[in-house]
Amino acid sequence: MTLPDKALFTIKEAGEHLALSRASVYRLIDEGMLTRVYPRPRCARITRESLTAHLARAEQGSEAVRQAAELGRANRKGQQAQQAAQQQEQKRSGFLARFGLFGG
Repeated sequence: MTLPDKALFTIKEAGEHLALSRASVYRLIDEGMLTRVYPRPRCARITRESLTAHLARAEQGSEAVRQAAELGRANRKGQQAQQAAQQQEQKRSGFLARFGLFGG
């Protein structure tokens, strides 16, 4: 996402660019993720640098989440294949035991 050519953004504008509510923007400010400045008294603004940094962190975070999800899917497929093999072996041994056949 590209930001308009501005140095400072209002809380509302920052929320629109981040697709967050005003409360979430204030939470990010409180957590130190966004920088708030006061160019005039009672006139809070968010710096462009903090917005771009937050967007970059969010992009990296989403990539990490995507990689973790892919790893989880691969692990589940491996586990499912292992469970299927175990079930197949149980069926086979049950069949052999039912008919008095051992081994083979």
